[in-house]
This record gives sequence, structure tokens and C-alpha cells, in this order.
Amino acid sequence: MVARSRVYLLRENPLGPGRQHTRLDFMAGRLGPGVGGRVGGGAARGAGFAVGGVYRMWERRPKPDVNRSVTEAKAAALETASHERTVSAERFASAYEKLDELVASLSHLPFRQEPEDVPIGRLVESEAALHRAATLIHALGTTDFRIGITTEILVKPPMPSLWSHVTSWWETLDAAASEPQLLGVGAREFVLFLACAIRLNTMGIVHPALRMVHELRVHAARGALDEWAALPGPVQQLLPSAAMARFVLATLGVKAARKLYRRRPAERLEWPGELPKQLSTRGLLEAVEVFAGEQRECAPDSPVGLWNAAWVAKEAVPVRKVLGLAAAADMHELLVRCYTLADETGDDFLRAEARIEAAMALVEGAGGLVGYRVDGGPGQVRRDMRSSQPAAGPTQQLQVMGASAAIRQGVGRNEARRLAGGVHPAFLEAGEMLLVEWWEVRRLWNDAMVPYDALARWKHEHNVYGESTGWDIVDSFLHMTLVEQRLAPGQYAVSPSNKAGFQPRRDHGHGNERECANCGLDANEVTLQCCARCKLVWYCSADCQREDWKHGGHKTVCKKVSRTTR
Repeated sequence: MVARSRVYLLRENPLGPGRQHTRLDFMAGRLGPGVGGRVGGGAARGAGFAVGGVYRMWERRPKPDVNRSVTEAKAAALETASHERTVSAERFASAYEKLDELVASLSHLPFRQEPEDVPIGRLVESEAALHRAATLIHALGTTDFRIGITTEILVKPPMPSLWSHVTSWWETLDAAASEPQLLGVGAREFVLFLACAIRLNTMGIVHPALRMVHELRVHAARGALDEWAALPGPVQQLLPSAAMARFVLATLGVKAARKLYRRRPAERLEWPGELPKQLSTRGLLEAVEVFAGEQRECAPDSPVGLWNAAWVAKEAVPVRKVLGLAAAADMHELLVRCYTLADETGDDFLRAEARIEAAMALVEGAGGLVGYRVDGGPGQVRRDMRSSQPAAGPTQQLQVMGASAAIRQGVGRNEARRLAGGVHPAFLEAGEMLLVEWWEVRRLWNDAMVPYDALARWKHEHNVYGESTGWDIVDSFLHMTLVEQRLAPGQYAVSPSNKAGFQPRRDHGHGNERECANCGLDANEVTLQCCARCKLVWYCSADCQREDWKHGGHKTVCKKVSRTTR
């Protein structure tokens, strides 16, 4: 049964102290999810509102071209005057220059269809080979592997022949408890094998690259890097510490494990064979989690480890069966720390990407604001929905809101009942509705556009869209909230699907997201058919379509889209 209207009265004003208490008329059902009425007698002002005398609009951007050529992006970075470069621009320009030097140093070597395998002993004694390997590690490590590698770099330098002898999978992700497959690996061998693994991963030979990463982790745990100071001076200039080498190793581990995670299980091996447990979806997620922890340990001033930990928090829903709202809250907490650290270090990519993903988490309910009716009228409560919160315990911190003391007491009694019954804060009961403070979503989006525009000046903004799963979600939410519904500040929206946070859908990579809107099966696993009415979502069966229509919120969205596209 569709509710005609629900009225939420706030005890505390979201516009800040000193303002008049806000009255929120929330029209549910008649106008669709997220549509509000008037706030404090004032009309909505479209896509902007006054804060401290400043009228801030929603700074919308068109989707960037994710297929921009590496040559064009590189030229823009190098042509930017040095005094105009941001920290990120300077880092990339330096990396491009280093790779150009590397290509020039390979000009005397013949072009091959595939790299030549040579004994490791020959490479260890060659300072030129060490310098080439260190240059590659430095360039990719300082740019978080966002920089392109030319074919010359992939195929001209010889490979240490022993890379193919790492044939055993790890039994545990505890490197100190694992047995190495190779013998006599020191700092020089570590540098050569790490560069080899980077090239393998770039060429698409991913699961051997991941095995090499773990092999090197084992050797690092056994003291292979203790004599780092004995490396040649030019190598140390590029890789000044063993911690930096371990950070790049962990970053490569994340890239390789995520690449395999996004594939179908049957496609994770380069040749036929039984899939080892380490390449299972759960095993790969655990590997990313471990590597992200090592990134944070080796480079505590880098936001990259927090970014990857946030991705793990989201993927815990389909893999570890974490509640979707708990995952959204976990992810949001990590991303706030991520973009705060990115602001301090000047990483424009994560300054933008982490804010967009944090905004997506808020759209999915990470704010923890829930509305429902009690005796006396509707009330609201803000719960701490992180997975670390116990389902039961002596106390829980809650922010209770309502028009009267009786309503607030009723909400308090209901929350006490949930606590006594062991109901996790992230579990929504019947009649509860997720509310979203859309002005916080817009603030994060607008703040993200500042570093985004800085990246656009040297044509690297496409990385933000390509690496942010939340761009389209946040963009659509703000368009619905501000352009179609014209909500005013203090007037809550409803989480679009109201499906209680992230859904159990595995990340399939950018451009491969087509999946059943109800159960999450992707196009690689089942045949999907598009909704004939709105042409926006896909289903694996009529049952899933009916379920999403009745209980998933698609009925309202589909009708609204159909009306606006006629």
C-alpha cells in the first residue's frame, strides 16, 4: 500500500545553529522516492542555495572521454609550464620524462615479439639492467600505475628466466610463514623481479605476475631488502628506500588481484587447469585487503592504501555477506580519511575520486539517517551503521529527532527494543526509510570538481571517471534531487533504491557493469534482457523483474524516466 504522505519534524536543524527549526513535509508515493515538499515555508531554489551569503550551484560536468590517447595526455602534462604544475602534474611529468629516457636507453636493442629470457646472474651484474628496472618501478609507483607503458619497454629488455619457475601458489597470505620458491634473492634480484612482474601484469599475464608478487613478499619478509643501501647510487636515487619498493610491490599486488577479481573464475588462469583457492573471489579479495594494509604500512603519508581498503569494504557485501548499509558506512569512513590525506599530499586524483565515492556512499545510506512512524507521529534516528558496531551491547550512541518529546521517547523505546533484540544498526525493519542529506552529497561533489578541473588542465581528468564507480550514481541522484524534484536545503531526499545500502553485486570493472538489477548476476553468467519501458536496467529473469518492480523501487523510477523521455 502506498503512503499518501509522511511528515518528519526535525528537532535539530541541519542548516546549522541559530536558524529556525525546520519543518519537513515529505511526500512519499505520490511524487516518488526522494521528493519533498516545503521547508520552513520557503520554496526550493533548484540546483543552488545560499550558505553564508554564497550561492553555490551544483557544478555538473559532462562525462570525460575515458579513451583519450596516452600520447595526448602525455603531451599536455609535459607542455604545462613547471611553475603552473600541481603536485600531481609534476609527478606525472617527471614519470613521463623518466620513461622517455628509458625508451632512449633501449634504442640499441632489437625489437622482439616477446622478451628474451636470460639468466638472472647476467642481469644482476648489469647496472644498466638494474637502472632500467628501477626507472620502470619509479615511474609506475609514483603515478599509482596510471601511466602508459610503450611496447618497447615491455618487449625489448630481457626478462630474468627464473620468473617462470615460480609455479607454486601461496598457502597463506602471511609472507613470513610462507616458503619461497626461488633461492638467493637479494636487493638486486628483488628490483629485477619486481620490474619483471610489472611487465607481465601490463602484458596481461596476470596470475603469474600475482604469484611473483607473493614470492617477493616472502623474500622481503626474510630479509632480502636488508642490504638496500648497497645498491648502485642511480638506483637508490630512483628508489630511495626499501619501504618504497615494498609499497610499489603492494600496489602491483592490488592491481593484479583486482584485475583477476573482475574476471569470471573460468578466465582467471591463462591456461586450462583447476582454479586454486587463491584465485577464488574470496581469496582475491583477501589478497587486496592484505596488499592495501601493506601500502598503508610502507607509505603512511599516501592515501592509496585507504582508497583500496574502501574498495574492499564495498566488495565485502557480495563476498563476505556484510550488510549493505554497514559496508556503505565503512567505505565512507575510509574515504573521508583518504581524501583528507590526499588534500595534505596534493594527490588530485584521490582528492576527486575519494570525494565522489564518499558521496556515493552517502547516497546509499552511509549517513545512517532513518525515518519511521511511532505512536504520536513520525520520528528520525541517526545510527552508527559501521560493521564494527555490535548488534547488541550495553549502550549505543544514537541521535533521536522528532516534533515532540513523546515522539522522541517513542523512537528511543524502539531503538532500545532493537538493541535488546540484537538487531544490528545497519538492518532496516519494515516501515523504515533511508533518508539522505543531499546537500552533503552536493558539497562532496562540488569539492571534488576543484581537483578534477585541475586535472583537466593537463588532460588527465578521464582517470577520475574511469576509476570512480560512483560518478554516474551521484550525478543521477543530484539531477533527480535538484533539477527534477527541486528540493530545498534541509529537505531530505530518500536513498533512490531504498534497498539498504550496497547490493551484493561484484565489481566487474568499468564498462562491464551490466548485471541483473535485482540479484546481481552479470552478463558473463546469464543472459540479460533490458527493461522494455525505461531501457535503463537489465534482468536475468521475469521473477527478478517482478521482485525489483514490487520491492526494489524500480516501479517509481521506471515511470518517472518513461515520462521524462517521451
